[in-house]
Amino acid sequence: MSHQDPPSGKTLTPLEALQTIFPAEVFSEGELEDIVPLCEVVRYPAGTVLIAEGEPSDNRVYFILSGSVSVSIQ
Repeated sequence: MSHQDPPSGKTLTPLEALQTIFPAEVFSEGELEDIVPLCEVVRYPAGTVLIAEGEPSDNRVYFILSGSVSVSIQ
């Protein structure tokens, strides 16, 4: 499998982000291009709460390309 780390400091396009997550052996570039319209690359400042317990789901799937995430139950 081929895996590429995102270039530090560069904001990736949705296609570039998907290519760092899914190896070419799993999805072709054409297949990834089909789902690009459903994707967006977002940078969040440290400490941002993405999902809070008890709040309605926003039905999103988050992929962490760099940095870290903490999960806490309150």
